[in-house]
Amino acid sequence: MRLILDFDKVYPDAQTVLLTENYRSSPQIVAAGNTLISRNTVRYPKELHALRPSGEKPLYFHADSDEKEASWICARIKALGTPYRRTAVLYRSHYQTRALEEAFIKNDMPYRILAGTEFYGRREIKDIVCYLRMLTAADDVAFFRTINMPSRKIGRTKTALIRDYADSHGISAYAALKELASGQPALFRGTGAGAYISAIESVRDMLPHPESSAPVLHTQAKLGDILQAILDRSGYEAFLRTEADQDRLDNVAEFKRSVNEAGLDDDATLEGFLQHVALFTDLDREDSLDCVKLLTIHAAKGMEFPHVFICGMNEGVFPSRRVSTPDDMEEERRIAYVAFTRAQRRLFLSDAEGKANDGIFKYPSRFIFDAGLENLELERPLDEGLVQQAQKIIACDEARMRAMRSLFAAGDRVRHPVFGDGTVILVNSTASCYTIQFDGMETQRSIQFAAKLQKL
Repeated sequence: MRLILDFDKVYPDAQTVLLTENYRSSPQIVAAGNTLISRNTVRYPKELHALRPSGEKPLYFHADSDEKEASWICARIKALGTPYRRTAVLYRSHYQTRALEEAFIKNDMPYRILAGTEFYGRREIKDIVCYLRMLTAADDVAFFRTINMPSRKIGRTKTALIRDYADSHGISAYAALKELASGQPALFRGTGAGAYISAIESVRDMLPHPESSAPVLHTQAKLGDILQAILDRSGYEAFLRTEADQDRLDNVAEFKRSVNEAGLDDDATLEGFLQHVALFTDLDREDSLDCVKLLTIHAAKGMEFPHVFICGMNEGVFPSRRVSTPDDMEEERRIAYVAFTRAQRRLFLSDAEGKANDGIFKYPSRFIFDAGLENLELERPLDEGLVQQAQKIIACDEARMRAMRSLFAAGDRVRHPVFGDGTVILVNSTASCYTIQFDGMETQRSIQFAAKLQKL
């Protein structure tokens, strides 16, 4: 971005032509986008003008939960009365699709995820569901998916042996493994077979026994404990962390949250939860040309849709909780601007209360306020206390990032009260420090942004 902004300084004879006409979006959408992006400081100061006819203000809805937010989106799409293919739902991260997919399926509305996989079809979610199935039915599909995930050094030869033994004795593959491991322990020496069996059996002990007549129910904590126990004892979550794939970890966190929410029902059981999950995995849906498009904002770049919904407009979601520097926040705001301006006729914004995957209470995104509440139509009034608390949290975060903002660029000449004059060699926004080559010193020094430097 700096290269673009400094281009006319490097080439003073260059002529700058600002493109200020917007042919895609209505004036109301452009107005909200202009107000939003005006909060960025690293940009050319310009304001777009819409050439499309006047329309309606972007509609903002603050929901009580993710599920109610998704249901509202479905209801609003139906109320539009237009073909589904004219509507897109945008989100910041892939894990946000769970509640959306469940709502679309419950409402019998066709949808397609572009540039991604359906939530319950993602590798890590299928793995975890199979581990949970091992605690109840221990079916062969679940067994062969989990026995070597993560690797337990049980290769094709040993899995074929397990399969043949199970077939010849008319038992499940898991029962075959237990009999073989018990009767012929040498077969699985040096493998993780024993640890696998121990993990399954120890977590099974947390479940109510079928022969017991006592009404032992899985409460919220119990369901969550069961899930966490199998993730820990199987080594699966630790394995995912070694992969360092944040998207997969976010999906796992979202799945955990869904388990905890299911556990809010006093009658909740693991079997019941798995039946609920099966409703969204055992579907044979026909591909339809007339369907709602679900996609990340990054995937939507260069696209346009008559009607656009942007969900998850929460602090920590959008902007992402991984944003840590002022430059990162400005980039996140540019992404929000891209999302706003994908809409041609109608723009819908939504967020939800509750706890995020990291357990922190969710507040409306600063981008809602940045766009100007006067530029939005509110589906229902926002609670004043919620607004004040959200703005307080946002102000604290912005003050923290302002302290991290670089005042100088590479190449600037500066003066330090102790080390004297020098040249900025590198600006490290992540570490909030400069690398400076001071005159007369052989070694470059690292100086914090907060240091008292004077530009020469």
